[in-house]
Order: sequence, then structure tokens, then C-alpha cells
Amino acid sequence: MHIIDDKEVLAIVEKNTSKLLNDRFRAGFDGSYEVYLYVHAKVRDLVRLPAEGDYCRVDGLTYSVISATDDCGLAILILGSDVG
Repeated sequence: MHIIDDKEVLAIVEKNTSKLLNDRFRAGFDGSYEVYLYVHAKVRDLVRLPAEGDYCRVDGLTYSVISATDDCGLAILILGSDVG
């Protein structure tokens, strides 16, 4: 169970492992890291299906929405770096 936009949702949440494998080469110019979060959940379980450019909170952290699609009732969200 994960908390997505303040609602407890049964979801699969995956984080890319490139930061864990190679911190030195993934650092941006400002020292931040590119972190992507992949979220798979039923659309009906979400508060809303966010649009590209929106913000989405997952487990207490806020991410920017890179992509959000509805594939036969399954929401597939690709979220960008943690913004707070």
C-alpha cells in the first residue's frame, strides 16, 4: 500500500536504480539527481489521474508528472525528481 495524493492505494511503485549504481555520473550540474518513479495502480483507486506537468505526492514526497496514461483502467505514471 502506498499513499498517493493523500489516499492509501494498492500500487506498484518502482524507483530507477541508476542513482544507486552510479551516483557520480548521474549528478546534475546543481548536484541534484535525476530520479524517476514509476507508479502502476488502478485508475479508480486514484484521487485523480494527474496531467503532464502537475505535481503528485507519493509516500510523503512530491514529484512532477512526466507522463500519466490510462491503459484499460490501469494508471501508469512516470514521475520526475523529488521536488520537496
